[in-house]
Amino acid sequence: MVQTVSEIPPFSLAGPKPGPDPVPPTRAATDPTPTVKTIPRTTTSTTPAPVDPSLDACRVDKFDTITLIQQELHLFKDGQYWKVSQKNEIKGPYRTSETWPALPSTIDSAFEDLLTKKLYFFSGRRVWVYTGSSMLESHSLEKLGLPGSLERVEGALERGKGKALLFSGEKYRRLDVKTQTIDEGYPRDVDQDFGDVPIDAHDVFLYKGHTYFCREGFYWRMNSQKQVDQVGYIKYDVLKCSVPSRRHW
Repeated sequence: MVQTVSEIPPFSLAGPKPGPDPVPPTRAATDPTPTVKTIPRTTTSTTPAPVDPSLDACRVDKFDTITLIQQELHLFKDGQYWKVSQKNEIKGPYRTSETWPALPSTIDSAFEDLLTKKLYFFSGRRVWVYTGSSMLESHSLEKLGLPGSLERVEGALERGKGKALLFSGEKYRRLDVKTQTIDEGYPRDVDQDFGDVPIDAHDVFLYKGHTYFCREGFYWRMNSQKQVDQVGYIKYDVLKCSVPSRRHW
């Protein structure tokens, strides 16, 4: 299903052209003493019940965005999202608005700042900042130092130490999360620092130590040496969806 780099045929930076139904590239306890009681601690989950479990993530050809939140992969599509556990169990879909009120139905990109645990959601020319399910603020991209001509942030990649990379078209910028400003020396060309990936990737995310650049239903996986070591399909290789059988006549 997954190909090694040496096995990958030449392709243009525009990425592969998707065809119809392609084949993937290979307690409560009470103290008996009446004057002293231990009050049981209860925990509640902020994740609502699934909208419709019959809605299968494996049937989605292209997600609005994919990101890692609390060590689980989150896949957003049309106001709903699925979660993928570390054991590769797919749960959902859930309504985005029930978990993060005020978010629009389409999310272009998102990332979690590991230092503050804040969540940043981008849609169009705005960004929403959350702690858990509570919104802290929402403002225009210009307040982050991004140009007013920028229509959207198409990929967001958490880089540690309070930094995040924001991708848009052929350019990317490094955001200082604490100061909410773009670092000096940016923007930079994507192909200058991330070779062999499509310059029109619509989603970028970090998963299990690798960086994934996505275009349509395909991904280019890059290792820590910034080398593309796999090219494949999100639904078959990342989500582990079953490959549709084919009949031979």
